[in-house]
Amino acid sequence: MTVYGPTDDTNTTGTVPLTSDLLQAAVSLITIPRGMAMKIWAVRMSGVVATTFTIGFGKTAALAVIATAAAHNVFYFDPAAAAVLPNNLRHPIVIPSVVGTVANAPGESVCILWSQASKGLNYFEMDFEFVPL
Repeated sequence: MTVYGPTDDTNTTGTVPLTSDLLQAAVSLITIPRGMAMKIWAVRMSGVVATTFTIGFGKTAALAVIATAAAHNVFYFDPAAAAVLPNNLRHPIVIPSVVGTVANAPGESVCILWSQASKGLNYFEMDFEFVPL
């Protein structure tokens, strides 16, 4: 599945609202189903200002908790170096879910956090799949 979204050009930090052809509306979090793992195979970035994108991971649906949790991976985009930075990963980033959704309470979730030194509109795109553990 490919998800993508923009940064907010009115702030210097935030969460990427992710959308896809398979989603009806943009989402801030992707919850990994119980007993599955998310494999991230590719990341693409573009935009006008230097931006740090972080794959945030947490065992809750609260963005504040995920924002302070340890990041699985950090990607830095510099527009002076490339107009579009593809990052096809030879080995995927694997994020397992042991708890998943239990009794309608979200378990492990992933979000894309971003930060910039100056405000600007950038874009983030990610290819991933869910696989059994």
